[in-house]
Amino acid sequence: MERGVGFGALVGLVVILLLGWVPLIGPLVAGYLAGLHTKHRNQGAEIGFVIGAVGALIMTWLFYITPSQVFVITEGPLSGWVGTAFTYYYSRGPFVLISATVIMAIIGGALGGITSGKRSS
Repeated sequence: MERGVGFGALVGLVVILLLGWVPLIGPLVAGYLAGLHTKHRNQGAEIGFVIGAVGALIMTWLFYITPSQVFVITEGPLSGWVGTAFTYYYSRGPFVLISATVIMAIIGGALGGITSGKRSS
């Protein structure tokens, strides 16, 4: 793994752990930031898959250990339609949570790889 790609994977993993709780948008941003450190779309998608899979497993593990904390946040400060959407998304189960996180991180990584490819050429 190239030095820039390794740093991009580290950045993406940190970002996905910080923003991964935001459904669909967090993994997309994390994948995009990781993909910016790659040279082309395929490499960005690969890094997106890695950070999406690792981040999703960590988030799912944390979420199902402390589910009450997540629902307190989504039904308290984020009450209303945002809290309802978060609650609905998180109540779909671990398969949906993991697959959506991985898919969005792959898309973000590919977009970041496309962007970085245009910058370098």
